Amino acid sequence: MFEYAWLIILSPLVGFAVAGLFGRFFPKHVGWVAVGSIGFSFVVSLWLLSEVLQAGPIGRGASVTVEGIEWVPGVQRGSSGSPACTSVS
Repeated sequence: MFEYAWLIILSPLVGFAVAGLFGRFFPKHVGWVAVGSIGFSFVVSLWLLSEVLQAGPIGRGASVTVEGIEWVPGVQRGSSGSPACTSVS
């Protein structure tokens, strides 16, 4: 699902590089390159958002439990392991 998420970051960076390196050769069109790269990134973001929302409620099936990592210092999970059973030390 997220194999194209890297395009969200790379597209504006490529647009910046093209505008910075080749902007003096076509100054009237460099704005289209910048807006186009950001617009493409926006479209990819919307597409990925629709993929996540079609998968069901946010958080179902996408949660990851990592053992041995203290996410919030001083907060420990209770014996049942549910977030409602926490204790602060």
